[in-house]
Amino acid sequence: PANGEYVFGSPLAEKTEIRLPDNKLFTIKTKNLSKQNIYIQEAKLNGALYTKSFIRHSDIQKGGELVFVMGNQPSETFGTSAEDMPGRELNQ
Repeated sequence: PANGEYVFGSPLAEKTEIRLPDNKLFTIKTKNLSKQNIYIQEAKLNGALYTKSFIRHSDIQKGGELVFVMGNQPSETFGTSAEDMPGRELNQ
């Protein structure tokens, strides 16, 4: 992406691995994924709660694990604050 941020959509796989230079690995896992559960309820990056609705390319390059928990209704808390929306740094 031009600004170095990837905006989250509904995951299509339960597990995806991205192999990176220097033998690093970035893994994306999805819990409760189904045709009905298309909304991210919660995310954790390397075990810590992650509320942003995007991830920076530089964070992926570090390696690690991103886990999404899915549900059938939009979350009232995930990615809803101004700080959690993409492009914030570009608009300041």
